[in-house]
Formats: sequence, structure tokens, C-alpha cells
Amino acid sequence: MTLDWSGTLDQLKQVRIFDYFKKRSMPDFVEPLVAGLVSSFDSSSELQRRQLLSIASPELSLVLGWYARKLAGRE
Repeated sequence: MTLDWSGTLDQLKQVRIFDYFKKRSMPDFVEPLVAGLVSSFDSSSELQRRQLLSIASPELSLVLGWYARKLAGRE
């Protein structure tokens, strides 16, 4: 799977974790983007993974944490 990582990351930058905690839900566009990002990362080469990690912001970890909790059934 090929994904426009920079476009995906730009869209995910719109997510404010404070808003998530206030509303108790993520915007509808978040889950498909994160699922695609994770899937693409998994199937990418080491070089492509390093490229993604070099452009990802530290705030992305908050969105990935939400996704991991959701998958674990603890949202």
C-alpha cells in the first residue's frame, strides 16, 4: 500500500487531543488515516520508514496512542 505520508500527516496535524478529551471522540477522518498510515508503514522499506519518521511530528504520538487504545478496546 502506498500512501501520501506528508498529506496524511498534514491532515492529522488538525487533530487537537484536548478536543478529543472534551468531546470523547475523534473526528471521523482520523481513524481511516491512521489505519492507512500504520498499514503503509508496516509494508514499507526501512528507508521509507526512516523518511516517515523524519517528517512526523511528536504530536503524532498522541494520535497513535489513541488509535492503539481504540484497537485494544480501552477507548
